Order: sequence, then structure tokens, then C-alpha cells
Amino acid sequence: MQTQKDQPQVQGPSGPRRLDARTWSGPWCLLKIISHLKRLPPGGRLEVWVKDPMAVAVLPRLLPANDSRLVQTRDHGGYHSFLIQRGRDK
Repeated sequence: MQTQKDQPQVQGPSGPRRLDARTWSGPWCLLKIISHLKRLPPGGRLEVWVKDPMAVAVLPRLLPANDSRLVQTRDHGGYHSFLIQRGRDK
């Protein structure tokens, strides 16, 4: 059963979904991000906030394997944000 906290937050009718993963770490963080990304429609965007250094380093390299791409990344001083666009279904 999923909780409200596990659901990405929608930012307006046409904005990206937002996932706050700052409290998650290690492989769990990456698995949750990929899981949320796969739930988006093709071309959909997900903004992810992470603090885990491993996720910051590995996430951009995982995206091509999931047919997705990194649109933007920002360092906010205490966490990083990634804007990811889901690829098309094969």
C-alpha cells in the first residue's frame, strides 16, 4: 500500500510532478525515483530532490538505461534537484 508521502506531487495542470527524496538514501532512493519515473506518461517530467551523494552521482547515468533524459540539474546547497523527462515507450 502506498502512502501519500510516496506519491509525486503535481505542480499545476501542466507542470512536472515533484518527488522529495531527500530523506531516502542508497539504492532505495534510486529505486523509488525510477519507480515514480516509470509511472509517468511518455514525455512526462519529474522533478526530484535528493540529498544522498550516491544518488546525485549515479542518477544521471541511470537515465539513458530507462530511456529518459536529464533536462536540468541544480545544486541548492543542501540538496540537488533534477528535472527528468521520461522517454517514449519502446
